[in-house]
Amino acid sequence: MVIDALKGAIDVELSEDQLAARRKAWKPRLNDFGSGALWRYAQTVGSAAKGAVTQPGARAERHVYADI
Repeated sequence: MVIDALKGAIDVELSEDQLAARRKAWKPRLNDFGSGALWRYAQTVGSAAKGAVTQPGARAERHVYADI
């Protein structure tokens, strides 16, 4: 892996075949949070890029409150 902080890039040194095999084998991680505070947080938090707003409908937020 090559990390270039000045360019803001992270590059992995794998062939396209290796990347394709990893994509094919990838499965989303399951968690044990079927209820409770972490479950509630996961259900109501928006994207971190949009400020991780925690409110109903946060995933659909279009305004980033961090920009104010």
